[in-house]
Amino acid sequence: MNTGTHPRHIPYAALAAAFLITLVSAYTRIQATTTLIDEQFLDGTFANGTNPAEIDTSWYFWNASAGGSAYTLITDNTAPLSGSVMRNPNGSAANTVAYAAFPGGAVTLARVGDFIRLELDGRAAGLTDSALFLGLFNANGTPIIGNEFGSADSRVLDDGGYSVRKYTGASRAVALRQVIAGGGTTTLGSLSGPFAADTDGSPHWLALQITRTALNKLEIAFSHDGVVNIVEDFSPVTFTFDEIRLQASQIDYRFDNIVVTRGNILNSVLDEQFLDGSFGNGTAVGENDTAWYFWNSSAAGTAYTLTTDNTAPLAGFVMRNPVGSASNTIAYGSLPGGGVELAQPGDSIRIELDVRLAGTLNRAFIVGLYDDNGTAISTNEFGVSSSSVADDGGYMLVKYSGASGASLQRQSPGGGSPATLSGLAGPYAMETDNIPHHVALVLTRLAEDRLAVTLEHDGVAATVEDSAPVTFWFNEIKLQGSQADFRFDNIRVSFNRDLPLLAWAECGPFWGRAGLGVIRFDAEGAMHPQPGDIEINSAHGGRGMVEWRAVSAESDGWLDFLDDTRFPRVVESSLAGDHDWAGMVNYLHTYLKASDTIPATAILRVQSSPYAPALWLNGEPVRPGATITLQPGWNRLMARVRSPATSAGDSLSTGWLFRASLAGVTTTIESGLTDPGRKVLVTDDGQAFRYLSSLARTDGDTPVFTLGTAASMTVNLDYTLKVALGTAANYQEPAIRRTKSFSGYPWVYSTDPALAGSGSPSWTTVPSGSWQAYAPARVRLRVIDDAGTEIAAQTFAVTFGGPEEGVITAPLSLSFAGFPLGHYVVFSEILDSSDRVLARDYEHAFSVIPGPVDVAADQKHRLLGAEGHWLLSNATRAPQRWRWLERVGIIAQQKLVASWGVWKASHDGAGHVTVDASATLDATLVEAATAGVVVYGDALEGFYDSVADNLKLPGIGGSLPAYGTAAWNDTFYNYGHGLADRYRSRISVWGGSNEIDIAADLGPRGAELYVAAARQIIAGLKAADPSALYISSSLVAQSHARDLIDAGYLAVPDIVDVHTHPNKAPEPGDASLYPSLGEGRSMLLAAGYTGPLIYGEISSPRALNNGGALGHAGDLVKQLAWGVNWRDAPVAPVIGLSYLVPYGGPDYNSAGLGFDSLHGDPLPIVNAANIASHLLDGRNKLPALTGLPSGVSHIRVTNADPGRPETVVIWRSAGEIVLTLPVTGSLITLTDIYGREQNLVPVAGKVTLKVSPLPQYLRGSF
Repeated sequence: MNTGTHPRHIPYAALAAAFLITLVSAYTRIQATTTLIDEQFLDGTFANGTNPAEIDTSWYFWNASAGGSAYTLITDNTAPLSGSVMRNPNGSAANTVAYAAFPGGAVTLARVGDFIRLELDGRAAGLTDSALFLGLFNANGTPIIGNEFGSADSRVLDDGGYSVRKYTGASRAVALRQVIAGGGTTTLGSLSGPFAADTDGSPHWLALQITRTALNKLEIAFSHDGVVNIVEDFSPVTFTFDEIRLQASQIDYRFDNIVVTRGNILNSVLDEQFLDGSFGNGTAVGENDTAWYFWNSSAAGTAYTLTTDNTAPLAGFVMRNPVGSASNTIAYGSLPGGGVELAQPGDSIRIELDVRLAGTLNRAFIVGLYDDNGTAISTNEFGVSSSSVADDGGYMLVKYSGASGASLQRQSPGGGSPATLSGLAGPYAMETDNIPHHVALVLTRLAEDRLAVTLEHDGVAATVEDSAPVTFWFNEIKLQGSQADFRFDNIRVSFNRDLPLLAWAECGPFWGRAGLGVIRFDAEGAMHPQPGDIEINSAHGGRGMVEWRAVSAESDGWLDFLDDTRFPRVVESSLAGDHDWAGMVNYLHTYLKASDTIPATAILRVQSSPYAPALWLNGEPVRPGATITLQPGWNRLMARVRSPATSAGDSLSTGWLFRASLAGVTTTIESGLTDPGRKVLVTDDGQAFRYLSSLARTDGDTPVFTLGTAASMTVNLDYTLKVALGTAANYQEPAIRRTKSFSGYPWVYSTDPALAGSGSPSWTTVPSGSWQAYAPARVRLRVIDDAGTEIAAQTFAVTFGGPEEGVITAPLSLSFAGFPLGHYVVFSEILDSSDRVLARDYEHAFSVIPGPVDVAADQKHRLLGAEGHWLLSNATRAPQRWRWLERVGIIAQQKLVASWGVWKASHDGAGHVTVDASATLDATLVEAATAGVVVYGDALEGFYDSVADNLKLPGIGGSLPAYGTAAWNDTFYNYGHGLADRYRSRISVWGGSNEIDIAADLGPRGAELYVAAARQIIAGLKAADPSALYISSSLVAQSHARDLIDAGYLAVPDIVDVHTHPNKAPEPGDASLYPSLGEGRSMLLAAGYTGPLIYGEISSPRALNNGGALGHAGDLVKQLAWGVNWRDAPVAPVIGLSYLVPYGGPDYNSAGLGFDSLHGDPLPIVNAANIASHLLDGRNKLPALTGLPSGVSHIRVTNADPGRPETVVIWRSAGEIVLTLPVTGSLITLTDIYGREQNLVPVAGKVTLKVSPLPQYLRGSF
């Protein structure tokens, strides 16, 4: 549930709607959960058999067509299905419906909290998107007793009840209601899920629960694999159910383990039906009663009596005011178990009863919940001067039988007089009609100082708040039917608890929507954080450190991230500047334990604003409202909560709120903030331990492995662990964190070094002089594939050498066999000699990809490229980067340097330029040629200096001749000529400077100089090498580039370079890679430019993609598909997409742009880029497919394989559907972004596949 309500003003309904927890053992269920049906088809028939291992029933089948047929029994052992299961075999049974009556008769949801639940395991043996129905119905006295096919007078046509229609190939469902006696079926509400598709061939667990939540209200809850959606019916068609209705329409679907249960979700304190015929606390079966005593201020007063009244729902004995001497008598009853305390926000107590007036007098009746103030009434009291009830206090509803209004009153303990909290206009029904009415009083604790008081009368409810509650303790009922013949029956008191989670470890804010998923693929669910841990903050311009801190929610469970007393880091940033447009996320984490020995289930209820959070329990994604299982011992609950973002139309007034609670638990829940499996080491002089690991190929390269055409390979890796004390050079003190200055590799600290000197009783203190003796003894490594499956796990002993400069080092050589194409994450735990965890390291990753591309098979020029002025910033890594580009299949490198000096270019101030040989550049170009990478050089114009009214040349000193002189022109002409002459045949494409339009002092004058310099450089280049091409200096945005455009700059180069960093992936038909008229191709079109363009610096939107690193991978494919679509456009064709330092690592300080993790290890985008380079780049575009549903995008290109001559890249904008696609070939191959293939067998000229936001490749004929 999402709510934009501030936590100080949460409406009572938001809390009272949930039926919640009891932790008090004295309370009992109103009724135990009862199993009505447990159908496993163990007897191998549809008849009601006698197998003692199940509670089965008889099944009959209906079809409107006379040609219809029944379902069949088939063997299916796809666990948890087993043995015989019920199957729709399709064909003549395609539209058949299965019915089964409850063997024990009808069930009526007579009380608030009563529920009936249908659950089953089902499996679709096919990919067809069809409808699946689960229903609980009332047969209206005509249960089906035989199969009916084409019957005009069917016994099922007058049934009524509720069902859910789930679309097997989609993530949505619909709740339906059917009026009894042929009233027709209507939609009660849509259920958006998102639910998993059932067309994956796997079993799924489905449940339909119908709960009576008020006198005239039902809650219909549908659960699919634990994802729960709820709708309500305020005009129920029935409260009585006696029949199951199941249907799998036009699909081979199997049903098994069909269970129907009934029960009550409330925790009963009292259930008084007077079954024992007395006012004493009896032992009658079927109730939990109490002893009743009566008080009257008159000594002549008398007690109420018991009388028989069967005006339903009154039944048998009822409590009655016989009037006369009892006219003003009040009845009191103590709550069994000693009483109820509303000890925490969300606790509530409810009293409800049925009342009937026998007569027409307009008199008051009272229903109250009280605190007896330690003086419980234990005998009837009439005219007693010092009564035990005189000091009671609490709350009551007062209703006059002849009026439509009512009031809520409070009375302070200790003898205070009742005071009206609020008059309620209703309108409520009048009791003078002599029929029974259902009345309830509900008290709910909202916060330390607030209590919600609710009156319900025949389903009409009203709530007021008491800001100064007289008590939170209740142990007494007060009833009065004043001066009239009032009858009371079915008096029930129940207690409910919503357990808000208050203690959290918090970390953030992190820039963008993906949080830590930007640079730590699959990290969130695997984390075991505790206060004092440090994370690396991904930010637009770099990285910074952020510490996990302990925070406490408000007493009602709400956290307000804009509350500067709890979240000063968030408020300091104010969601301003570059954060504002994109949004941010904060993380919350807590440890939960229900038991050391047995699992416990709970409903995870979550409210947040403005977006639903991402949640993980023990590393597995869960959804708000899901029923979760707390395993024995400690469990990890993580939440990622997204902020408002102007890019989504939000504002700060939207709020940034979160609340989580557990419901449905019948035991105590412990919570904690410290990692229960970790041992924190600090030295006696207050230093933290720090740990750093690295993973590489055995040749030292980034761990990207090429598989070629083999099925799998052995992966050989070098793993190195370093340990030291104190802080690394990149550590930031808390006061300056989030300054985007973090660089280098990320150390893991035993605790925040800023806290190490503060001491903690849970830490282990060791002597600083012998700290090496406490170095790790072992490392436990786990390798996980992209599906979360553990592929390998091993614990290694480590031996350290050193220290060198205070650091000890332990190397390991690892070898893992049998790895197919894929992306793999390596999680490591650093252990002591007793296998206690000393640190949980940042994860590593490696990729297995097909490898280099065969450019000889290309039909068109390739688009994928790399951009990075920093290629040579680390000369030792340059060869690795060329090999990386070769392996991944990105065969163009735009720009090498950002300096005249690196080109060994110099001028004499009189127009003469010398370009000397550079051994570094020569070696680099040899490496590039060996790797098959085409190099685009950067022939820099320089940067405008408004004070000097001239261009400055980067990397060299000395002033240029004055602008406008021949020497000035000659300098740039000779520079271009010298570059082309020296690097002819090695570099034939040259580019200008970087993002010159964003210079603060550019102006018309600066634009004029850039145009003049570019003209001279181009002239010199082409004089020396007529085949040379010149790419403009890069332009960022129309608002900045206006002066250059007006100066005619777009007409000067052969190709115009634009830069952009999108916040989402494009659709193939979008005019620009970035959806803005002010940037990229749209900017050039608006300026009248028609020539070729290159995106010389882009990124795939990783930080801004909710899918994080995996969404980042899919977006690259979508961007390339967009480029292919516009590559051959007659106007402004796109000739290249150059990604900003895709081979970057921790030495390039931008966490949200490259293809790497924190350690420079590959993210899934490396796999995606390589597969795209093989299957999409360099291919001819073909006409688009027709007839695809809305929201499905694609690009169609040629394929090099004659047997599969076409490739269709296909995805969906949001959600997942099952798509049936016409094909003309017999061989269709489906390939995912990792390159893994499966063959699809066409049926009647069509193939069926799931389509999601993650692109896939279909190869064949279409």
